[in-house]
Amino acid sequence: MYEIKNKNCLLFLKRNILNVKMEENESVTTFISRLKELKNKLSGIGYTLSNIDLATITMNSIPDDYQMFIACLNTCKKAPNFK
Repeated sequence: MYEIKNKNCLLFLKRNILNVKMEENESVTTFISRLKELKNKLSGIGYTLSNIDLATITMNSIPDDYQMFIACLNTCKKAPNFK
């Protein structure tokens, strides 16, 4: 029973983080905080997202206005740390 509940929670949280979008007037700091919160909730049930996964989710979730930010992420030798 606990495993099924955990599986449902995992699916719910993964869907949320994969579909998250930065709000129109939201700051990058606030948006990253929302991503970290979802990441921490996933960690709390034993699922770990890599920094590469989080960078990819971030790049897909921010508006086109942030193309320079995306370009910087793409040229980084090391994935950003989302701690």
